[in-house]
Amino acid sequence: MQPSWMTCPEPRPGARCRLFCLPFAGAGASQFFSWKAMLPASVELCAYQLPGRESRYREPAFVRAETAAEHLAAEMMPWLDRPYAMFGHSMGALLTFEVARALRRRAAPLPFLLVLSAYPAAHLQRVQAPVSGLPAEQLIERLRQMEGTPEAVLRDRELMNFLLPTIRADFELCETYQYQEEPPLAIPMVALGGDGDVEAPPERIAAWQRHTSHGFTHHTLPGGHFFLHTSRQRLLDQVVEALQAEMPK
Repeated sequence: MQPSWMTCPEPRPGARCRLFCLPFAGAGASQFFSWKAMLPASVELCAYQLPGRESRYREPAFVRAETAAEHLAAEMMPWLDRPYAMFGHSMGALLTFEVARALRRRAAPLPFLLVLSAYPAAHLQRVQAPVSGLPAEQLIERLRQMEGTPEAVLRDRELMNFLLPTIRADFELCETYQYQEEPPLAIPMVALGGDGDVEAPPERIAAWQRHTSHGFTHHTLPGGHFFLHTSRQRLLDQVVEALQAEMPK
């Protein structure tokens, strides 16, 4: 049986909306499972399981954002039977944005909210040097600098040999992304960044405002690129506040 593209750790048939979540490079759907206990009963948590990780580890990971977005939009169609919002962190934010645009091209129901976390606005030129082609030891050191992977994992060479192909593919997806001009989305956006995030500093997060014709809010939270972990409660407070403000009545 083909592994599912979507996982819902706690189905809530009576929920008023769904929150679809996309993870950062190298991560799988399980990154979001703990969120279910912190979301109100009115919100059903759904997380994308991208190829190349966890239950889909046998499948090759995407290396182009445009291809990934079209596949993800197609897989979402059966899930759009109630209002929904989308959240993405780092690579997940870029894919969230592109999936929303792919859904618009399909004339599908659009999300009532996008929450884009820890990724510079899509139209901005990438400033980081490419890392997807680095030798293993240098790539592991780069991951260590980003402070998002436990040291015990980084030191486990057998495990890293298993994880690195997907991590490389995810970095390649971001490094090869080519922004294509389209009209702003008619969807409110919340953009989140860390005050110590050198990968996505506040001014590059604020530039997401260009991509919405509706409301835009920018919040800076304590932490580096992975404030998703270190400031999790504050991040979730912002997400829940935005969901409650924008959720259709």
